Amino acid sequence: MTFPLPKSALPTAVVAVLAVALCGCSSKSTPTPTPDPSSSGEGQAASQVCGALLNGEPATALERLTGSQRFTESSLTLGEKVSNLSEAKQHLLGDTSFERRGKEFDLCLPVAADKLTGGQLTISTQWIKVDTKDRTWKSTDDWTVYDLTGDGTKDTSAPYASAASDTSHLDFRCPVGPGRAKNTAISVAIATRKLDAHHDTQAPEDLTRIGYGAAVKLAQQMNCLQESKLPASLGDLKKLT
Repeated sequence: MTFPLPKSALPTAVVAVLAVALCGCSSKSTPTPTPDPSSSGEGQAASQVCGALLNGEPATALERLTGSQRFTESSLTLGEKVSNLSEAKQHLLGDTSFERRGKEFDLCLPVAADKLTGGQLTISTQWIKVDTKDRTWKSTDDWTVYDLTGDGTKDTSAPYASAASDTSHLDFRCPVGPGRAKNTAISVAIATRKLDAHHDTQAPEDLTRIGYGAAVKLAQQMNCLQESKLPASLGDLKKLT
């Protein structure tokens, strides 16, 4: 025989049933997704940072070197920071009084923005006096020298690229302004700070590709790309041994 619940008990019963149902649903908590550093809105893509100084393979090399896909720009500089390549050109053409090295101008100071990686680069440029005997045309355990032209040229008429695991420089002829002087070239150098586990044996090649990207853009701005003999692309880099 069934006895109906008193009217006053109905709300209590309903609440109890709902409470059990809610507890059963909430017992299976949804896991909190791990944030993807590369999807962070902080910073810019490698191809956009520093006024799009790097793109294509040089931008990919920057990502590979740092393990980051987003970058900010540091405001800390030991040299003179230029805001764009046009300003760099004006400064280089105006730097006429130097013996061995001209003033150093910072083109780009990218900092890895991804939280799980690290690293900062300083990409700078200046005029330098060069001599064949001052250059090393053979790779060592600590330094790698690359044949950018692919024809084995070993004189000051050819672009010269060498790199270690944390620094690099790429020199090229640019016969405009001070560059018309004998044995004078533009150097694009890269220094690094706080590279982490991504700082590996491929770092010299990555640094050279980054430097190449900046050098080509600068040579175009200086109207000396043809005279620089910088290749249209790097392809597989060949070490000088």
